[in-house]
Amino acid sequence: MSSATASEPRLSRRARAATSSFASISCPEIRVLEFRASEPLARGLVGEVWPVVAQVGEETDFTYALKPTIAAQDAGFDRLEILSTSLLGAVREVRVGDTPVQFTVERQDTHHVALGIPRMLAVDSGALVEVDFKARVLRYGTNFDVRVADSERPLEVPQGANAGDATGEYEGNRVAVATATREQNLLQVRVEPAVFTPNGDGANDEITLAYDVLEVTGRMKVRAEILDLSGRLVRQLLNEAQDIGSYERHWNGRDTGGRLLPPGIYLAVVSAETDGSTIRQVSVVHLVY
Repeated sequence: MSSATASEPRLSRRARAATSSFASISCPEIRVLEFRASEPLARGLVGEVWPVVAQVGEETDFTYALKPTIAAQDAGFDRLEILSTSLLGAVREVRVGDTPVQFTVERQDTHHVALGIPRMLAVDSGALVEVDFKARVLRYGTNFDVRVADSERPLEVPQGANAGDATGEYEGNRVAVATATREQNLLQVRVEPAVFTPNGDGANDEITLAYDVLEVTGRMKVRAEILDLSGRLVRQLLNEAQDIGSYERHWNGRDTGGRLLPPGIYLAVVSAETDGSTIRQVSVVHLVY
């Protein structure tokens, strides 16, 4: 007679062997879990950008002003980074307390620039750090974010600056840049998708530029163009006068001669002429394979 009772589960010989083997396996265990926070490089970082209004898509000269508060026990910093969804251009000058200083460009790409600057210590607390640079704002409300780091501690988390009144020379006390209000009222553009793959597979083979012409009493000359990052025209999609309404144009990744362009970042630009001036809306598109 079996020794198992009716309430006990019945295991086969194979199942009992597998259970015994599993029980003999030693599992690792966590004995210590430690968290460590990066020490602040400065007691406070306040920054603002000027100007705070720019023409969309046009290269503009900006200045970022950073006011650090550094205590004696703070490590200070010798690296400054600017990050933005705008297209960042060349850095022209860096000043500390109105005096130009030597700097190195350690990294530069479309939306990020990292600079090596003279080390800012407690004796420099309150001295204004100003960076003059060029950028093309692509959309309303674009931020320019700055963070600082210590090159001697490359694994530490960079410290970000807060928007505020860094200097009385600039009005606005913010790091966001607006585009001209009338551009938002007269011309509204949407580009989908932001990333497309014109490889002929029937999925995401082209982008659609959808735009609305608003609040005009007559016809407005509208151009839709594709530019590379140097500003060179690679394809014109539209150049004609249009009334108020909603419109669409499409781009398949090819230039004017019908050649497929190389992978990269391109600018979809819709511009309109009205009252003797030109307004533009610029969108970034990524062509990949």
